[in-house]
Amino acid sequence: MLLLFYYGLKYIYNFSAVCMSCIIPTRPSKPAVSVYILLFHQFIDFNSCVLNSNLSAKQDANTAITTSNIRSQSVNYANSAGSVPWADISGRPSLSSVITTVNTQTKEFTVEASTILSVNLPYTVPSGYISLGVIAVNANTASSAITRFMLNGNNVLIELRNITSGQQKITISAVVLCKIYAE
Repeated sequence: MLLLFYYGLKYIYNFSAVCMSCIIPTRPSKPAVSVYILLFHQFIDFNSCVLNSNLSAKQDANTAITTSNIRSQSVNYANSAGSVPWADISGRPSLSSVITTVNTQTKEFTVEASTILSVNLPYTVPSGYISLGVIAVNANTASSAITRFMLNGNNVLIELRNITSGQQKITISAVVLCKIYAE
């Protein structure tokens, strides 16, 4: 009987707290033999139930990440990401964004002769649009005092003809490229 008790404790010592609660007799008049058999049966039941259920739930070896396939499994080494259909994206606008040329504006300036003028273009962006910047400027150089002009960001540098006196009127048109978002 002592040998059986020793055998049970030797192999389930990691689970002794669980098993000891099972072997305490509820009636002191029970023979000691039944206590040892209960301990032995608990050991068998533990192996057949818990261990087998853990083995059946294990990950298959062909899907496990190992040192040989870590590069193909880790996002740190991914070469590309998969694509997702537009309809499957949550929180998206109802329509995709479109880029369109909008908002052509014209401004007339009165300038003194023989000057160089730097003008900030007076464009505004319509509601629901984001400005991407001025893409074209037009000026009438044939019939006005302008000899040349340069586009620099949102500014236009205008060089006037060399005339001796008087005022000249010049007209500048700017085309602003904007991006519209559907609301």
